[in-house]
Order: sequence, then structure tokens, then C-alpha cells
Amino acid sequence: MSDFDSRDWSLTRSSDPLQLSHKVAILSRRRLRTGRRLSIAHVGSAGQRSRRHAFRDRPSNAKIDMARTFTLRFLLAGREDLICEVREAESNRLKSILAKDDAGYGFFWFDALDGRSYVLNLRHLQGIRYLWDVVPGPPDARVAEDYSLDIALVGKELLSDLPSEDPKDTYTLFWELEIGGAKTVTFLDGDGEPFTLVVQQIVYLSAPKEIVDEGRRQVQEEDGH
Repeated sequence: MSDFDSRDWSLTRSSDPLQLSHKVAILSRRRLRTGRRLSIAHVGSAGQRSRRHAFRDRPSNAKIDMARTFTLRFLLAGREDLICEVREAESNRLKSILAKDDAGYGFFWFDALDGRSYVLNLRHLQGIRYLWDVVPGPPDARVAEDYSLDIALVGKELLSDLPSEDPKDTYTLFWELEIGGAKTVTFLDGDGEPFTLVVQQIVYLSAPKEIVDEGRRQVQEEDGH
């Protein structure tokens, strides 16, 4: 892990080695082009925080390990509940964050098994239900069927737009919200036009995990990691 990752990862990713990713999956149905930048501060040296998603075939006579998946039902102020299926480690990480004295502040960035990444504003979280099931072996993350960048704002219908053509823009947007401190964030939408959001008015954002992971990979490559 780089020096950048020495900051408090309690609001970011677990240090569980099962969560270290070995390879970034890139969408095959659309070519991601690079070249555009966010107008907000550029990432220095980003930590690798993607999830292991390989599910290896096992011989029929091999011992089958069982793993638990959780369906998290987020009760959000003024919005319909957000329901996401996640790995057990993500559920445990959220429980750890909410058990702290400063719970209810900042953003929770997590990956769901539907192939999308989410960053959720804990200020708008009213409660959460942890529903779990048992599956054989580590669950696979699916490729997101919806290619959109979804933006949930206070008192607004869900906004859906194409993400920026540069995946670094989407990754940096998630990163800026997670580390906190900014009153606004500005990014480029799918048409290459600036879009500014007031941070406190964001309930959550969601984007395809493959785009976020590809943006992370490109940032790390630029920084020599």
C-alpha cells in the first residue's frame, strides 16, 4: 500500500486481504477514452481498493466453502430505500463505521454485487437493515447492466446521465466525496460539460464498478504505482 493510503481507511476500504484486487475488469461493450480532467483537485496517489471478484471452478468432489452475502436496506431521509447486495466484508465495514462516535458524517464508498459502485452520504442515513443469505463460495460481482451515472439529491428525482468519457473523472469524483472537506465537487458529465454538486445535498452517487476501477488503474499508472 502506498504512502497515500496511510490516511484513516476506516472511512474507505477494509484492510482484509480478501479485499485486495488482482486485476481490473474493463467493459468490453464500450471503449473508454481518456484525455479529459476534472476541474477539482487531481488525485495524488490513490490506493487500490477494488474487490476480488474471481470465482474459480471447483472439482465436484472438493469441499465447498460457504460464504455469506448481505442485502443492505438503507433507509434514507426523504427518499425510497436503497437496496444493495454486498459481500460480508462490506457489511462488516459499514457496521464498524457506524459504531464510531462520529458516525453519521462523511461518505461510505462500497461495491455491490450488481456491478456498481456507490458512495453514500451518511448524513442522510436514517437506519439500515442487514439481511443475509449463504451462497457456495465467494460471490461473483456481475457486470452492471445500467451504464449510467446515477445522482440522488435531496428532494429531487433520481438523475441519470452518462458518465464522463474519461473514467478518471468518475473515480476522482468518488474519491473527493470519500475523503471529505469540500463544499462542492465539479466534474464533467457525459457531454463533457461541467456539473457542480453541493456536497451536503448529495444523498448518494452510483456508477458502474468497471468504470471506477479503470479510473483508479489509470490514476495509479500515472502516479507510478
